[in-house]
Amino acid sequence: MKYEFFATSSSGMDVYIVTVSNDTGPLIMKCNCAAGEKGILCRHRKALITRKIKGVFTPPRRNDPEKLKEAMDLIAVYGIERKLELYTAELEQAEQTWLIVRSAIK
Repeated sequence: MKYEFFATSSSGMDVYIVTVSNDTGPLIMKCNCAAGEKGILCRHRKALITRKIKGVFTPPRRNDPEKLKEAMDLIAVYGIERKLELYTAELEQAEQTWLIVRSAIK
């Protein structure tokens, strides 16, 4: 299945295309914003992963709410939100460790 949505920039001035697909087997999520083009997890893809789409995939006239739900359900099947939670916690722990190490070096 392949889905394409229009996402708004944080300024609301630009519109990006976010694609969610598993046509070739693995889940592929792409966004043509600057962060997405660099391979960084952008706010648009993160919104779909976390199901916090308000303000990112609005107004509804641009995106079919049922298709958004289907895409988010597909993402959930792959367990991406849980992986994001684990990586976020790991990053926070690494940042805390770095602060401790950095203060010890000074």
